[in-house]
Amino acid sequence: MTADSGSGQAPSNTKYLLLLVVVVLAPVIFTWFTTSPGKSDADFDRLLNAGKTYYDSGEAQKAIDAFSQALQHKPTETDLLLNLANAHRLANQPAEVIKYAGEALAIDNNIGAGHFLIGCARLRLNQTTNAIQALQQAYDIDNTVGAVGYLLGKSKLAVGNFEDAALYLEEVATYEEEHLGAAYTWSQALMQAGRPDEAKTALELHQQRIAGKQMPDDQAAWETCVYTEVKIPFKLDQPSATGITVKFVDDTAKAFAGNAAKYAGPFGVIDFNHNGINSLFVRTSTNTFRTLANTNGVFAAFGMEFPALTNANYTKCLVADLNNDRFDDVLMIGDQGSHAYRFATNGLARDMSRFSRLSSLKAVDALIADIDFTGKLDLLAIQPEDAGLKVFRNLGSLYFKDISKTSGIPTQVSGALKLVADDWNNDDMLDIIIPRKSEPPMYLQKQRGAVHSPTNTLPTKTAVQAVATGDLNNDLRIDLVTLANGKVIVQFNGLEETQELSLAKPDATDLLLVDYDNDGWLDIFALGQGLQAFRNKGTAGFEDTTVALGLDSVTGAISQLAAADIDRDGDSDLVLADDSGLKYLRNDGGNQNLQLKIRLYGNR
Repeated sequence: MTADSGSGQAPSNTKYLLLLVVVVLAPVIFTWFTTSPGKSDADFDRLLNAGKTYYDSGEAQKAIDAFSQALQHKPTETDLLLNLANAHRLANQPAEVIKYAGEALAIDNNIGAGHFLIGCARLRLNQTTNAIQALQQAYDIDNTVGAVGYLLGKSKLAVGNFEDAALYLEEVATYEEEHLGAAYTWSQALMQAGRPDEAKTALELHQQRIAGKQMPDDQAAWETCVYTEVKIPFKLDQPSATGITVKFVDDTAKAFAGNAAKYAGPFGVIDFNHNGINSLFVRTSTNTFRTLANTNGVFAAFGMEFPALTNANYTKCLVADLNNDRFDDVLMIGDQGSHAYRFATNGLARDMSRFSRLSSLKAVDALIADIDFTGKLDLLAIQPEDAGLKVFRNLGSLYFKDISKTSGIPTQVSGALKLVADDWNNDDMLDIIIPRKSEPPMYLQKQRGAVHSPTNTLPTKTAVQAVATGDLNNDLRIDLVTLANGKVIVQFNGLEETQELSLAKPDATDLLLVDYDNDGWLDIFALGQGLQAFRNKGTAGFEDTTVALGLDSVTGAISQLAAADIDRDGDSDLVLADDSGLKYLRNDGGNQNLQLKIRLYGNR
């Protein structure tokens, strides 16, 4: 009887357990079926438009509610944070304005609207000194916004800085003829500065402009400008889930006319006369350097050969306009000495190594950048045997001066592996990132009017083997891609989100970002023992496309990879250096999506 009762109870318990699971999971299942990226986007758009409507009609609390809900969908969207700050400004809640504008600036400190809104909030809190600091930052970013200059001048007047106040207010009164308060406040500043005649003239100008009009008596009216308008965040179409069919075909034999084994890296891609034809500058098997001119996708030796140093290890070939003649030149970097070559528009090169003062430079990596904002490209290099950095200022005409001791850039950097230059903090100034052997990458931030200074604002906190930078999610901010512990790690600037990509060949040594399928999204290549590729699918992440691209057949130790349109068919081909020489992988299919090529022609 007991046995029968027990066996009969088991199915009953199972039924109750299943019922409980269904009840608990029902909301999750319902959400899974009913929620999709499309629905989420639609909700976001609805909330954003509702918030704008409420804001424009002066319904502050409803605007706050709508923007707050929209923010849950995209918590790091700077435009949305500014919208919420503005809604709180409309509600006269300055502390909340400071909070949300500050969150936007934490993501991108170069947003003029963020500094302006904080300045407005500080004024409402009677914190004039702090307001001046914020408004000054907004003014430095964009001095054409009248409300910024007016409030800055008015604030300086309030703290007794009469001459500065007069300067800012004169600028607004001169260029903003419709501004009803600038001329009057300017006259006050002039009077306080002991310039009564000018004050009288400014007051007369004010009386002319105010005739028949009413002076605003609301602080919000003086704040109104482009920075107080609701912003609609830019929506970028996501790449196709499947994408186009692309294959990289090994066309080495044809491209190098059977001579690929005679050439080696490092190499540089150079369009020496700016006609859209990419040629190469390479090292040869006879220990020389020379140009390989590209004719219809076939490389042939061209011009003079230049001797390399015996027993030197060359690691980097840099291509850039080094003498401001609008055409590219070449630096070849080696651990026993370096070489400089000036190119003419006919592709003929001239050895400028001794004249350049770079022949004695021993380095294992280097980058070219305008470090001191003179309009000339300078050189930063890593010395061998952990001897730190070298900094050279370009004085013009390919003549460099060693300024390592006076540049302000810290040169005693131990374990430096590579040098990367990019604008990490989005302030339109080139920063420097240095991956190191046993420490996290060093980040040298370029300060306005000052030198590069070490900071700890990079998201990566561990040592990495390689670093690549580029805008991977098309949000107009530079993202960070690193190589560590057999994985590629993607860290989006301003976001906490991190993506890790596993490598089938974990001994990769370097990274390259290039849009191989012309869909407008940067893809990732990892090189080392062979090649691995990851297609950027936008919000859907990255997909390993190594096999699909035919790159699984690429073997050997690859020391360098470059992307360029070699055959002029409108997509990016690959040129690589490995232990057997050079290889050319032709991109077949990438031009199904169109490619727009832009050349910046100038020397500044």
